[in-house]
Amino acid sequence: MLNKMKHEMPGISASPYRPLDEGGVRSVADAAFEVLAKSGMAVHSPTAFEAFRAAGAQVDADTRNVRLSRSLVEDAIDSNP
Repeated sequence: MLNKMKHEMPGISASPYRPLDEGGVRSVADAAFEVLAKSGMAVHSPTAFEAFRAAGAQVDADTRNVRLSRSLVEDAIDSNP
């Protein structure tokens, strides 16, 4: 085993990948919406920061943090073709 290249050594075995079902996708989306609404994200681009402010996001100019409500994100998604 010592003579094998690193890429030839077995890794940690895991169960086969299975795509998320509809409930799993919904859970991931809900968690993402919660993070955007509660924690937000840092936005250092002045242009992007002002665009979020103009769109109705909650912004903190001192920390450059932007929080997005679920409805704001869903409206933005729905507005794209």
